[in-house]
Amino acid sequence: MKIISPLTQKAINAAIKKQKKKITDGYVKGLTLMLVRQSYKWRLRYKLGKKDSYYTIGDYPTIGLSEARKIAQEIRNLLLKGIDPNEYKRQKQIELKIKQETKTFNHFANQFLVNKKKGVTKSRFKRNYLGTYIHYIQPFIGNKKINEITRTDIIEIIKQVPKIKLPNATRSTNKTYKAKEVLQVIKKIFDYIINLGLLEYNPAFTIDVKHLLPKEEKTKMKAILKPNKARELYKKILNIKTPTVKKLLQFQALTGLRNVGLYRLKWDYVDFEKKLIIYPPKTYKDNQEPFRMPLTDTLIEILIYFKQIYPVYTFKEEKLQEDSFSSKLSKYYREYLTKEHNPHGWRATFSTLAYENQKLHNISVEAIELQLNHKVGNKVTRAYMRSDFLEERRKLLEWWEEFLITF
Repeated sequence: MKIISPLTQKAINAAIKKQKKKITDGYVKGLTLMLVRQSYKWRLRYKLGKKDSYYTIGDYPTIGLSEARKIAQEIRNLLLKGIDPNEYKRQKQIELKIKQETKTFNHFANQFLVNKKKGVTKSRFKRNYLGTYIHYIQPFIGNKKINEITRTDIIEIIKQVPKIKLPNATRSTNKTYKAKEVLQVIKKIFDYIINLGLLEYNPAFTIDVKHLLPKEEKTKMKAILKPNKARELYKKILNIKTPTVKKLLQFQALTGLRNVGLYRLKWDYVDFEKKLIIYPPKTYKDNQEPFRMPLTDTLIEILIYFKQIYPVYTFKEEKLQEDSFSSKLSKYYREYLTKEHNPHGWRATFSTLAYENQKLHNISVEAIELQLNHKVGNKVTRAYMRSDFLEERRKLLEWWEEFLITF
């Protein structure tokens, strides 16, 4: 009796190179890779009663060896129960068609949105998912059956995005940025439908927005690197008439903190007596260790002002979401200061000018980098470097404030 060895990837490659018409696997009984009209397909030979039959598993290499064996074994399990796999497949296809014809895209989109709502912030869900679906997707394909929606339908949606005018819209009419978001939401909904076993192919797959719409022209946000420009901007901050806005933007300009550092800062982290902020692990971006930040007299004055306003968080109400907080900061810059600079730009400004003026302040590179919460050196260096240069960084912040107010 001829013993058939289990297939290997190497054996498959060699057989295909020689264009063998049939390659048999010795691991799962009846599993073969057959050449059919210039392409290879996985098939399982089986016998139910006296008749030999074939079940087509799928194309190679779309279905690899391990997956083909898994499917073949599942079919073998059906045979043990006396079920004809081809008849079972036909029945499933009929059931699937009935489900597809009775449920619209809207039905599954709503299911997807309910699940998505649990995993993102309220503001992000409303803006990036629910709003995107209601305004840009639902009107076009919401009432269509899922198996009727084509790639052409989705392409047409993308082309329509720039033409859709929403009330209170703040963006320009060139909405390439929004078209990308719309496409992503459509893709994710179809992926959800595929995972339910109701479709086998995502019609949004491989569609590229940049080939359908002109590239969006954006106003480039620049970090202000020139000393006089940095001083002019800081002076504008000091001249803002609304105290809460002025002091919030002033605090960020003087510290180089990220938006997330302002957003997550709680009074529990502030030690007025030691003139210090201590962010616990995972509270300032993804810091693994506590991040200590020194405070100057001006920074303490700002904190004392906000202590009278907010009970838990230093710069915000408890219910305010992170996305909304960052948007608010950017809005302040557009309304009070400039459209060519954003809050995060102070970090690059601080870093560049601190390095350029190192001979004046004589503060170490390590102190500058640690103030920005950057990692210094490699793993070995960090393992032996126990200091966070706190007092040196305090002097750096005092120099920085003096630098910004000196004309």
